[in-house]
This record gives sequence, structure tokens and C-alpha cells, in this order.
Amino acid sequence: MSMTMKKVLVTCLLLACIFPAFAQKIYQINEVSEINLGDGRYLYRDAKKEKPLNGEFRIIDGYRSQYVQAEFKEGMFDGKYQEYSRNELRREGAYKEGRKNGLFREYVGGALTQEYTFRNDTLDGAVISYFQNGKVSRSSFFKNGREHGNFKEYNHETGEVRSDNNYENGLEHGRQWAYLQAKYDYTRTYTCEHGKRVGKYEERFADTDTPKVLGQYENGMKAGCWLEFNDLGDTISLENYVNNLLDGEKVVFSNSGVREEIQHYKGGKKDGLFVVLDYSTDKPKRETNYKNGRKNGAERVWVTSNRNNFIETYTYVNDRRHGPYEAVYQADKQQHIKEGTLKSKGQYRADNRSGHWISYDITGKIEKEWDE
Repeated sequence: MSMTMKKVLVTCLLLACIFPAFAQKIYQINEVSEINLGDGRYLYRDAKKEKPLNGEFRIIDGYRSQYVQAEFKEGMFDGKYQEYSRNELRREGAYKEGRKNGLFREYVGGALTQEYTFRNDTLDGAVISYFQNGKVSRSSFFKNGREHGNFKEYNHETGEVRSDNNYENGLEHGRQWAYLQAKYDYTRTYTCEHGKRVGKYEERFADTDTPKVLGQYENGMKAGCWLEFNDLGDTISLENYVNNLLDGEKVVFSNSGVREEIQHYKGGKKDGLFVVLDYSTDKPKRETNYKNGRKNGAERVWVTSNRNNFIETYTYVNDRRHGPYEAVYQADKQQHIKEGTLKSKGQYRADNRSGHWISYDITGKIEKEWDE
């Protein structure tokens, strides 16, 4: 190759390196005006010349740590688009006439973290997220901006599926499954029809595959009997539902499976007899009557005392003690106390003692009388 040809080649290479640098123009953020067009798009203009940007530009924001490098047409993003922070690519994609259009990718430290597709500024297609180790963390699908299709989430170490859900037009539809972490990890499974839960619902302990919660839905609402269990298989609650509201008997158990409370509901409100049971004897410690969510009627309380055990009976009206009060001794053979021996009696009015009160000893004789 002649010396002349070598000079020509070197000159061409230099021009090839220099011209792209001149083709890309640089603006500080305050040198560009941004106009909201009201339809999700923005118009960018040279602030001094008031002319729309055309071509490829770098727009620097802040102290030269962040900038956008993009192609413009008639003042709008059109073509290649990139976002940088501290000279690291953070986001890239493409626009058409000011709207996101095509595949977008996001990065952290040079590693791909997410990719998704826009059509006419709307999510449409697969959306995939990645862990820093490059494994998929989440895969999903969108149609016209709405969740549509299968969604999965994965464990960052093992790659095992941690949730598997299905959507149609933005609503849960089909089988829904998830692995949830708690004191004892468990799985949750249910079915949806167009956003409403239907049929069997269950939660199961992950290590033993035994039930944690069993129930059912009708038209998106809890219905029928629901059971909850501890990790040893003991029942810890039994509930009945109608239209997503507690209705009927509810039983609460201790962690060892012993009954602690028996409750009654109607339309989601306390209604009927509520019983608190003694753990060791399975006998009542308290019995309370409710109506429409409030205490109404008699409440009996079994009191343990160093001297004598007794039972108190209050009368309630709309959650307040209002009416007769009575206390009777419990039977005690050693002290020769007969069952039902009167201990005290009186009246309550608007939650306060009222009127004439009398107390009795264990033989039934009056100990004291007074007026409140």
C-alpha cells in the first residue's frame, strides 16, 4: 500500500470517529423546555431558540451524574432512548411519536434487572424481572396494559416457583397458588373466576403438607364452615360464614386443641350465647348473651375466691349493666354451703349500682344492707 493510500485511510478513520460526536448534541436540562401535550406525550424544545428538537441529543440532569440520550423528531422522543446514571446504562428502549413502543430493558450495575414491551405507550407482552445473579425472579404477561396470562415468582437461590397465578383482563382468573414465609412456611391455593374467589380454599404447612386453613368461597365471599389448625394438626378455630360474614357458631381452641370459647354470630355481629370455658375442666367461666352485636340479657361469671367461690349474674341492656344483679355461692361440702345460697343482690342502672343492696353470709343470713 502506498504512502498516499495510508494517509487517506487514516483520514477516513479519524473522520468516522469525529463525525458521530458532532452528530450528537448536548444540552443541560435547563436549556430544554418541556411541554405537556396532555395525552401522555411531551414536547421538548431548545429553550433559547424555541425550536423542537430533531436528531439525537444528550440531555444532562443534575451535576452531570444523570443524563438521557435519545432521538427526537419534531420535539418528541422518536427512536432510540437511553437513561444513564454515573455513566452506567440504567434503562433503554424505543419511542415512536412520543410514545413508548417496543422492548425496554432496565439495568443495575450493568446487570439486566427487567425487560418489558410497550405498544403505543401501553404494556403489552411479557414482563420479566431478574435477580442480580441473572436468574428470573418474576415472569408475567400483559395485554393492553392489564395483567393477562400466567404470573410466576421464583426463589433467588433455588429457582423454585414461589407463586403461580393466572389473570384475565386484569383480574385473577383460574388457579392461584403461592408459597408464603412465616413462623411456619405454608402454601395457599384457591380458584378465581373473573376476579372473584370460588370453590375450595386451602392453606397447607409446607414441611408436612398438612392443613393450616380449610374453607370455601361462593361468588367471591366466604361461605360455610372454615377450619384453622396449628402445625401439630390440632384444630384452633371453627367458623361459619354466610356472604363473607360470620354467621352461626364459632369455636376457639387452645394450641393443644382444647375448647376455650364458644361464640354465636348473625350477619357478622355477635348474636346469641358467648361462652368462655375453663381450660382444665371444660366448664364455663363466663356466659354472655348478645343481640345485634351488643350485650343484652343475662351474663353469668364464675368467680374464684380465697374464701368462697361464687357465681355473679348481671343484666345487660345495650352493652350496659341495667337491671337485677345477683351473686350465689357455689356448693362447698367442707363449709356446708348449699348450691344456690344467696351471696348478694341489688340493681344496676346505666352501668352504676342503684337502689337497695343486700349481702349474705354462707348460711344465708343477712350481713349488710345499704342503699346506693
